[in-house]
Amino acid sequence: MDKEEFIEELQRKRILFFMDNERIMIIDNTGVDLPDLTSLPPDVTFANKGSVDLGKLKFLPLGIEFKNTKALYLESLEELPEEITFEPGGNLYLNLITRIPKGVKFKMGDIYLKSLFGGVLPAGWLDEWDGNINGIHPVRLLNNMVALGLFDRG
Repeated sequence: MDKEEFIEELQRKRILFFMDNERIMIIDNTGVDLPDLTSLPPDVTFANKGSVDLGKLKFLPLGIEFKNTKALYLESLEELPEEITFEPGGNLYLNLITRIPKGVKFKMGDIYLKSLFGGVLPAGWLDEWDGNINGIHPVRLLNNMVALGLFDRG
């Protein structure tokens, strides 16, 4: 999907955004519900005050940023770009991810990663993983494991 098509979709759904040079900044005061999109243009920032549902998206383009205040649904995503930081305020749903490149960073609540851990997570949530260390936040532990390349199986 190119930028013009994406902008048309945002306008059709009445999602507030503005252009910052070539970057599309989504600033809506609610959730961004785009569950049927299968692609996005590069250089999009989700800075809305709610969740973001991109449930059918399989790949993330370059320059995408998630800074929304609630959950982020990327349930069909199959791979992550080399350098991305997830900063949503709520939970992150990465149902199909089986590899995390070294440069990925997480800064949010709980993360749904059932495929990555090969089904050893009781319900798929990182917070419920038996490998967590008492006193260390699970997301911090995951970031350190990613930095060590433990999930970078290519």
